[in-house]
Amino acid sequence: MNNHLEHMVKALEDGTLDFYEEKDEAPIACVQCGECCHNREDILLSPFDLYNLVQATGKDVETILEKYTDMFVGKNSHVPIVRLRYRQELDGTTTCYFLGRKDGKAYCRVQSHKPTVCRIYPFGKLGSFAKDKADEEPDEKIRYFLQEINGCCDCKGINHARECGEKHSLLEWVGGCETKRLSDKYSMIFNRFMTKYTRLLDKRSPEKRWDRITVRAFYEGSARLIYTAYDYTVTPDEFLEVLERNLNAVFTMAETLVNDPQFFKKEAKKRFKEMLSSENSTRADTEQNNQSA
Repeated sequence: MNNHLEHMVKALEDGTLDFYEEKDEAPIACVQCGECCHNREDILLSPFDLYNLVQATGKDVETILEKYTDMFVGKNSHVPIVRLRYRQELDGTTTCYFLGRKDGKAYCRVQSHKPTVCRIYPFGKLGSFAKDKADEEPDEKIRYFLQEINGCCDCKGINHARECGEKHSLLEWVGGCETKRLSDKYSMIFNRFMTKYTRLLDKRSPEKRWDRITVRAFYEGSARLIYTAYDYTVTPDEFLEVLERNLNAVFTMAETLVNDPQFFKKEAKKRFKEMLSSENSTRADTEQNNQSA
């Protein structure tokens, strides 16, 4: 954990982290320097971000995942995670594939559909999920905060805004009512899933409790359900409804394996026997027809 993040976590734990409501204003601006679009390894994409990138680029989700992202399983979350991949430059730096330049200014090629973490920066947002007590429900309120510590920030936009007195409301900055509504709706759906999922797998790491083949099958199935098993022509709200069903399916799959780690193997054997039985039946019917002829 870097020093900045450590300070943010400490401020949250101490209750000194300031949260912003929709109409609250903050000294923020964008000077289109593009510095926040270079040398990053922390831009994680949600399933809803991928939906938006499909709309922005016209590419199918599999192409976007292959060309622009890396996927790995979270060490603590046990959830497949998609991270935005950056282009390697000759000078050793890295650049977001969606960053453009015009007249000396940086701009986003997918501005109207950019990932949430990019859209709201230098704001950050968080939602809580309870994992310690089975009867404790998550606080579904999505909270926004400014990513600075003791008035210090690496963002040139914030420093420029302070110098010239420029301010913007949270709602204006994150894209307006509808954009914020959909983004927060996604966050609440995912937080509800993580509350159940974290409780279920607490001290039950799949890598330690299940065999290698089962772990691989589980994560591959989870990745498909979370990130690609959708109709991308539907409305955002319809997409989020399917997302919620898919996340519930991931939870059910995990719950089944927690209760019976051999479930996948049993099902595979069952289906193999059914295939053999069907094949033998077809062969017998063919032989009988040949004898009749």
